[in-house]
Amino acid sequence: MMFYLRVAVSMALVFVLAGPALAQQNECRQWVVPIHVSTGDGAPPPRLTPAQFEATYGDQSVRVTAVSGEHQPQRMIVLLDASGSVRGGTTAGWDATIQVAAQLLAALPPLEIGLALFSEEVEPVVLPTTDRERLLEEIEHLRRGPREAERGRRQRTALWDSLLDSAEMFGPLHLGDVLYVITDGVDNFSETRPAALTQELVSAGIRLFAFAIANQGFAYGTGELERMVEDTGGVVAAGSATDWRAFRAGQGTSPIGAALYSQHRRLLGFYRLELEVAETMVRPQAWNLALKGLDENEMKNLELSYPPRLFPCN
Repeated sequence: MMFYLRVAVSMALVFVLAGPALAQQNECRQWVVPIHVSTGDGAPPPRLTPAQFEATYGDQSVRVTAVSGEHQPQRMIVLLDASGSVRGGTTAGWDATIQVAAQLLAALPPLEIGLALFSEEVEPVVLPTTDRERLLEEIEHLRRGPREAERGRRQRTALWDSLLDSAEMFGPLHLGDVLYVITDGVDNFSETRPAALTQELVSAGIRLFAFAIANQGFAYGTGELERMVEDTGGVVAAGSATDWRAFRAGQGTSPIGAALYSQHRRLLGFYRLELEVAETMVRPQAWNLALKGLDENEMKNLELSYPPRLFPCN
């Protein structure tokens, strides 16, 4: 029964997230890809045109047909791992989870944010809202830990299922919107496979970001989380659950703080890049994107980040 429910959720995503996905049409030769462009000195990037991008995969050229100015995500869903592996018999993993979430919410400008817990399934805490005070209040309430009555069902972790379910549950999500998960990356209960989830997120243009907690011997999973985050155009920050003073998200506070600061910048700004290839793509392909036609100082100052693989249509 759960398998059929999961299939239904996956099919629902095709429609709930249809806006960006419909751009991948014309026999799967056109894409809209979220990319990030920033400057090393913090100044606004110059206005870029399609002619200033050069894209290839293998020996094939990729035509850049359009590029937008910088956009901000409309909606972000924050998912907190409340499973047994994060709590791990101590409070360190959960305390770290709450601290990272509080730093994230405090650092963001106004946008719609939803909040949820997950272990074997997703438990909504706050539906998407712009009420920052309410979100921060809920985070403070959660410092005491997940409710005792529910702890019996909070042992195993369905990370992949929860990411898929939350995208449908808190939709509609649009191209460039964000799922932000705080987790140790362990999954021991999902029916959804990482490759299928990556395909769903990439097709919809949803960016996945993560804070990965190395807790109680776990080194945040086996690499699937990092690959998925990278493929969607997001970035992972990571740290030990016991490294308390490092969690403040300031540029010069600590290596973890600097990583969070950089991650928050990436999260808040993206460009829509429209692409077209000559032949239908049937499997994921590594590709290269570079800037050209700028003067030497501009080239040195610009930082370009993009998903490393193009995926075929669903």
